[in-house]
Amino acid sequence: MKKLLASFVIISALAACTSSGNESIRAESNETISSKIKKGSTTKNQVKAALGDPSTISFTDSGNEQWTYKHDIAKPKPINFVPYASLIASGADVESKTLVIFFNKAGIVQNYTISESKQEVRRGLGAM
Repeated sequence: MKKLLASFVIISALAACTSSGNESIRAESNETISSKIKKGSTTKNQVKAALGDPSTISFTDSGNEQWTYKHDIAKPKPINFVPYASLIASGADVESKTLVIFFNKAGIVQNYTISESKQEVRRGLGAM
């Protein structure tokens, strides 16, 4: 019975992962992006063909376009699936990835940055 319960908790935890944002950058790294995007030659159309639509499009004060791709994945903590224990302590580990691409006025990649971060979200009495 204990093995069955432990298996259920593990399967539930793995199945409960949630992601949001642009899936196209989920597996990207600086190395893979540098093979797809070349500063000074890659166009907006080529970026869109490789990565899809950006999460946001904005403009700098000088009028250059900036595309942002963002992806987050949240993995709930196993304690979330223990009855009543989640009232005391629960949460998730969140991994975020952001790719920002700067285009010049001709629509050519001027620069880009990719960053990753990890955060822990805590809820319940244990978060205080």
